[in-house]
Amino acid sequence: MASMSVIILSNAPAAFNSFKDFVQHTGTFIIIAPDLDEIPDADFENFFNPVVIIDIDEVNRKALSQSVERCVQKRIPFFFAAELLNDEVFAELSLHKPQGYLCKGNQAVCSFYNMRQALHNQSSQQLKSQKLDALFVKNGKDYERISSHEILWIQASGNYIEIFTNEKSYVLRIGLKEIEERLPDEQFIRIHKSYIVNKHHIIKFNSSSIKTGQGELPLARSYFNAVLAAFMVI
Repeated sequence: MASMSVIILSNAPAAFNSFKDFVQHTGTFIIIAPDLDEIPDADFENFFNPVVIIDIDEVNRKALSQSVERCVQKRIPFFFAAELLNDEVFAELSLHKPQGYLCKGNQAVCSFYNMRQALHNQSSQQLKSQKLDALFVKNGKDYERISSHEILWIQASGNYIEIFTNEKSYVLRIGLKEIEERLPDEQFIRIHKSYIVNKHHIIKFNSSSIKTGQGELPLARSYFNAVLAAFMVI
């Protein structure tokens, strides 16, 4: 019986012929597609323990980010495959926190970066599990303290984010994913590709929106189950 289903995202399937032959020999189901959008959501329900391999040599960065986001939403483990791995590539890819790497070239290099990724993931998880009391944001020449309970929500706009509090808002040049990496799951939750909200300020929600004391925010359908799971719902 197959222990998992392997989904390879690549425009060059021939590069995975030997890997495909080996996987199929074990009785594992495997499919190769250009991107996840070509696989209907309904099909995922038929995949047993799906695992995704993203060929970074054949997928542009926008498509890569979209594939990673979909894997995260569906809680599917994903790996990156590449012909060449080095420190520069690793620095960019490690922020996505893959489970590891599949080298189409030197397997020793692959093993080295797999170990580094494991350490990175462990460090990120430890940071997210810590309670956040406050953070400092640059405001002019000063760094201003914001208590975590003051943060209502964080909204993305291009390469910037805006942190909203009851008193004012702060615009910072940082990506939403980067700030999300530093926020503990205990206090904050992603509700949309452009929004993170403080759980303690949620008054009510439905399948499409979240109400806080200072405004209403969109709740993307793909994040609705995560919001349900974050609270005791009777």
